[in-house]
Order: sequence, then structure tokens, then C-alpha cells
Amino acid sequence: MTHRRPLVRLTPILASLALAGCASVSSMLTVFDPAPEDTSNRDWNRPAPAVQRAPAPIPQPAVLPAPPASPAPSAPRDAVADTTEADALARFASWQAAWAARDVDAYLAHYAPAFKGKAATPAQWRAQRKQIIQHAGKIDLVCGTPKFERISAEEVRLSFEQHYRSRQREDNGQKTLTLRRIEGRWLIAEESFKAGK
Repeated sequence: MTHRRPLVRLTPILASLALAGCASVSSMLTVFDPAPEDTSNRDWNRPAPAVQRAPAPIPQPAVLPAPPASPAPSAPRDAVADTTEADALARFASWQAAWAARDVDAYLAHYAPAFKGKAATPAQWRAQRKQIIQHAGKIDLVCGTPKFERISAEEVRLSFEQHYRSRQREDNGQKTLTLRRIEGRWLIAEESFKAGK
């Protein structure tokens, strides 16, 4: 099936030529023209519609890597040292009070199980101390302020002036206690006494 293209209106010049007898010209002109633009509804005073542009993309903030997790805060070394010293000094005060009060069981509880002093065995030393304290009568015990010395994390040393008097004996001198942390408690592991002049 053949589609015919519509003949276009001749321009006024070509039309006048055709009327003037230029048949050859009009016969040679088979011109095709697209349909004219319909401008009947156009408002010539109205500006052309603005071209709608896509909104500019919103810049996204840069994603920074998360900072490394900081380790849990640990106790300052000074705080640990202060706690150790306070615990050791509290144990010293408790030992002194038990001895002055002649509370044998409380006094012996301040010593490490293996402590034996100058005795052959720990049991022998405990028996000797129990007998001495029970027969001492009133005990006057005055201890100076201890000098604290850390030997290790589990061992400290306390040095102080000691003045002891009972109805059986009296002595004054320098005493040194070495306390060791055993099962969470500070216990006397070593003890020495040097009599003063």
C-alpha cells in the first residue's frame, strides 16, 4: 500500500508563476512541507517556561573511621601503692592491739602458718608465745610510727621503735616485721628485734 504525502501549499511567488503560465515550473514543484505550527493559543507576552533542573545532590559528610576503643581505665600506681600501705598499716595496728590486750588467738592469727621464729616448728613457737602472753600479766606496749617499705607486690616491711613492759620483762628497741600477702591477707612472715642501748 502506497502512502501519499500531502501536497504543501505553494508560496505566493510560486502561485503567481503558475498563474502566469509557467506550467512547467508548477508541474516540477511537488513540494512537501510539514504542517504549520499552531500558534493560535500561544500567549506571546508570557515568558517561556523555565527549564526544570534536577536538584544538585546534597554533599554527604565524609565517613571517618571509628577511633580505636580505648582500654578500660586502670587504677593509678599511686592508688594501688596507697591501698597496699594502708592495708599493711591497718594489719600492724590490729596486731599491736591484740598483743597489748593479751588476746592470744587474735595475736597468733596475724602470723603466717609457717612462721616459727626461733623455735624448731611453727607449732612449738605458737605454744611458747601462748604461754608467755598468758603469764605476762598487764602488758604495756608502745610502738612508734612504722616506716613502710615495699619489697614486692606481695611483700612489705615495717620498721618501728617498740617499748614493751610486763611483770616478767621489759625491753626497748627496733622491731622489723615482714608482712606477706597470703590468700588475700597480710600476715607476718618474718620478725626481728634489736634491743636498744
